[in-house]
Amino acid sequence: MSVQDPSLAQNTYPMPWWAEHLVRLRLLIALAVAFGLAVPSLILAQREGAAVQKENFAQLNTDLQQLTTVSAEGLRDSLWQVSPELGQTVAQAIFRDPRIRLLRVRDLRSQTPFLEYQRPVTPGEATLSLQREVRYLDSAIGNVELVMSTASAAKEARDAR
Repeated sequence: MSVQDPSLAQNTYPMPWWAEHLVRLRLLIALAVAFGLAVPSLILAQREGAAVQKENFAQLNTDLQQLTTVSAEGLRDSLWQVSPELGQTVAQAIFRDPRIRLLRVRDLRSQTPFLEYQRPVTPGEATLSLQREVRYLDSAIGNVELVMSTASAAKEARDAR
C-alpha cells in the first residue's frame, strides 16, 4: 500500500516556459545528429556497393576471357584431329567452374557442335558470353563459345550494400 505525502504534491512547481523549449531543443538536436549520421552512411554504402559491383563484373569479364582463351588453345588439337575424346578432359575442367552455363565448340566443317556442355539458366539470370576462334597453323578451324552467369557477382554486390 503506498501513501503519497501531500506535502510533496504541494511542493512541485510548474516547469518554466524555457524548460519546455529546452526539452524540444534537445529532441531536435538528437534528431539532427541521427539524420546527419544516417544520410552519409547510406550514400557511402550505395557508392561502395556500386564500386564492388563494377569490380566484380570486371573480374568476371577477365575470367571469361581467360577461360575462353584456355578453351580455344586446349581444344585446338582435338578439333584439328576431329577427335572429341581428346578434348573431353579440357572441356570438363573448364566446365567445373559453376559460373559456366554453356561451353560449345564448333568445327567449321560441320554444322553440329563438336563438344557441348550445358547447365540450365534460371529465369531472370543474366549471363555474359564470349566466342573465340580456334586456329591451327594460322587457319581458322572452329570456334569456342562460353556463356557465364553473372549471378555470383551480382549477389556479392548486393551483399556489399
